[in-house]
Amino acid sequence: MAVTQHCSDFFQIHVQPGKMEAALVIQQSYALEEPLSVEQLKEFLNENHIVHGTLEDVLLQIASMEFLEEGTIVVAKGTPPVHGKDGFIKYEQKYSRKLDLDDRRNINFREVMTIPTVVEGEKIATIFSPTLGESGMNVLGEAVPAVPGKKVLIKPGKNTEWKEEEQAIYSMIDGQLSVEPRAIHVYPQYEVNGDITMKIGNLNFVGTIVIRGNVPTGYQIIADGDIKIYGLVEGATLIAGGSIFISEGIVGSNKSRIKAGTDVRVGYINQGHVVSNRNIFVENSILHSQCVAKEHIYCQRGNIIGGSLSAGVSIHAKDIGNRMSTKTELFLGMNKESIEKVKKLNEEKEEVVNSIKKLELIGEKLKLKEKKISSLTPKEKVVLLRQRNSLTQSVERLAQVDEELLLLKHDLKLMEEAHVIVTEVMYLNVDISFGKYRKIINHVYQHVKIKLENKEVAITSL
Repeated sequence: MAVTQHCSDFFQIHVQPGKMEAALVIQQSYALEEPLSVEQLKEFLNENHIVHGTLEDVLLQIASMEFLEEGTIVVAKGTPPVHGKDGFIKYEQKYSRKLDLDDRRNINFREVMTIPTVVEGEKIATIFSPTLGESGMNVLGEAVPAVPGKKVLIKPGKNTEWKEEEQAIYSMIDGQLSVEPRAIHVYPQYEVNGDITMKIGNLNFVGTIVIRGNVPTGYQIIADGDIKIYGLVEGATLIAGGSIFISEGIVGSNKSRIKAGTDVRVGYINQGHVVSNRNIFVENSILHSQCVAKEHIYCQRGNIIGGSLSAGVSIHAKDIGNRMSTKTELFLGMNKESIEKVKKLNEEKEEVVNSIKKLELIGEKLKLKEKKISSLTPKEKVVLLRQRNSLTQSVERLAQVDEELLLLKHDLKLMEEAHVIVTEVMYLNVDISFGKYRKIINHVYQHVKIKLENKEVAITSL
């Protein structure tokens, strides 16, 4: 009897869909007249293309059996790939794009008002490249590719330079450091030693603006960098490319408009309208205000009462609502604007890819003609030149679209983690929405976490 025939009398081979594991399937129990040898088992596996990851100890165990019981025995396991590690950025200063969630109780709001300062020629950060990883191999001997790590999506911005040999970003001027989601900038600083008055008027500056006083109703402060205010903001407009720091608070009277490219850090918000492209940190209370943060809203030691708050990932507060059951609306997850942007970018990507294919086809035809007859007409040469320029622009735009989609997909991933944490009391008439899923609180809860589970808004104890 042939070896393979002998083994096939007892075994069938089962390979998992991922091809990373193979097993011998015994469909019924057998009493063996003579034990099977390891060599027989190996040859049977080879005949069935199982050539990698054979478990020698298991084959020895099977070879020692006089009785085979019905069941499945794993006899080979593939070598899984070692996936690449993501690139990361190391800052020379104690300045980070995000505050760790676990450190939220240790935030000193008075200290974070300090804007990091750098000098000309100072190293700001070093960027470490991702690793490619190592391929694995399945039980059939086929390579299993590793997933390479993701590169850091941050670049040198205004007044900074990239030094390739060091893989580092340096400051080109003395100024204020501003770290944004995609770029690191260093801005010059403009200071106002007191309140904003008619004598000073509205401000629009390419760098960082520092106001050592109050900003009354009706004024407009615009900065490409950060805005730092040692005082109170009333019904004014503040727009910053970087972060906005307000040491006192916002008394907006529903007239203020605060918008930051990164974070907003403030003592309290009363009837204000605040939008942040990253996080909103509030030392005390948020009262009857409209607040939108792409990632987190932290209300450290006070209440969230009334108004509407929207955050991509989380809202943390001591209390939400009040004993008078004032309606308070919370919205979690990616906002409609971001979802629409993903849709439009995918549509644009499809158009650009089709355009690249058409341009490449035109280029190939003209090059083929040039090769055959050794020359092109003046008109055809102009067409070829335009084709090359258009192709370069289309390829560059495709790379930009892919980068934007990658960032937005990261936001979609964050949406899966969306939650609300109340460290003390959540009162009645708090309206919580996770996309299309909604819950109006009709009981008083203490120390709870609210998140979306199985398409339902679930409330659990902390």
